Amino acid sequence: MPLIGTQVLSAALFWDVNLETLDWEKHKVLIVDRVIQRGTYKEFNIVLAYYGKEKMAQIIKKLSFLPPKDLAFVITFFELKPSDLKCYLKKQLVQNYLD
Repeated sequence: MPLIGTQVLSAALFWDVNLETLDWEKHKVLIVDRVIQRGTYKEFNIVLAYYGKEKMAQIIKKLSFLPPKDLAFVITFFELKPSDLKCYLKKQLVQNYLD
């Protein structure tokens, strides 16, 4: 299981990853993405404590997809503008194209 000090994230979050090679800096986008979408509140707080609010917000801005409820959560929690998020802009482009 991915470990930060004594804090453990669920191995189920990373079912498709070799946990032996999971690196908290190299794979930060994957870790934040999985915890936002599938993690528990406790796991969210572990990742938030590790990366910090500002760094985590920067990572979230780069994510290509977030479900609507997760999108609403990160916009509120990190005090972001929807237009700052890649996943929001991508969603808007697709909707406009299909209309």
